Formats: sequence, C-alpha cells, structure tokens
Amino acid sequence: MSKYIIENLVRLMIQVEQLEELKTGKEKKQYVLDQLKIIMQLDPHIEYLIIEFIDLLIQVDKHNITFNKDIKPIKCFDYLKNLCQ
Repeated sequence: MSKYIIENLVRLMIQVEQLEELKTGKEKKQYVLDQLKIIMQLDPHIEYLIIEFIDLLIQVDKHNITFNKDIKPIKCFDYLKNLCQ
C-alpha cells in the first residue's frame, strides 16, 4: 500500500508541475492531495503526513536537504520515478 501511495504521489507531483494555472506551492499541494483522495481513501492523519512528505521531497529535490553528501547530486523526482517503475 505504501508503494502505491508513493508511486501516485510522485506521479501527481510531476503532473502538477505541468499545470500552468496552479501558481503557488499551496495550490499544487492541494491539487496533489485532492487527486490522491480520488484515487484512494485517506485518513486525515495520513493527509497531514503526505503534505509533510511533499515538503520534504521538494527540499531534497532542491538540494536543500541531502542524506549523504558524498553522493552526486541527482534530482529526487528522477530517482523516485525510476525507483517506482
């Protein structure tokens, strides 16, 4: 189940970047969360966790957070997209 959530989350985060009508990060996060709710039933506690996870992924993707400084920079979404395939 967690892999299913992450796969859809990453797919939606990539998709939302193509939507020009959504300008702010808040609008984009809400879109992703709303689309996830259509796909699956989410507990309110999980919704909060998903929003926090989105923020974390964005920080990693912008290289503001690194888990291992010896690893070459790689876009987080690219890595997760490859992982989920």
